[in-house]
Amino acid sequence: MEFEGSHTIIAEALPSLLLQQEQVSLSLGYKTDLNSQAVLYELHEDDFADKHHVLLHFDKITGKGSPPIVEVYLNPEAKEFPSSEYHAGTLALYGLEESSTPSAHHDGKGMEQTLDITNLLQSFHRTGDRTLTIILVPETTGKPENPIIIGEVRLTLINRT
Repeated sequence: MEFEGSHTIIAEALPSLLLQQEQVSLSLGYKTDLNSQAVLYELHEDDFADKHHVLLHFDKITGKGSPPIVEVYLNPEAKEFPSSEYHAGTLALYGLEESSTPSAHHDGKGMEQTLDITNLLQSFHRTGDRTLTIILVPETTGKPENPIIIGEVRLTLINRT
């Protein structure tokens, strides 16, 4: 997913998150600089999505074997979880082992996945929120055969104007 415009990281974590259980939760703290805070304040403006994209990046995803599809949810507060109202997207990790293994075609640092969460974040973000909770749910029965490691997660703002 490529977007043109200036890129600003407004939240990030280097979790080395191990995904091998039913679901994993990660809290991403928003940066406190004035630019990031101004963006979060603007989320409530009607024309925000016309001027910006907010992207959730998962980088340095590594693993072996046949990984499950991973469903991504944001701030799930619904009584019945998972709820489609909080669904941010799906991480399809086909080719994960190949991208995790150094070769002539890959550096072995894994793959990356990006989700556009602009509209979803706008729908529930409240002024004053300091973190964004991300829930990762592997679509598998029991534990995946091999763990999946996510090395970096970040939230990026793309200014389209």
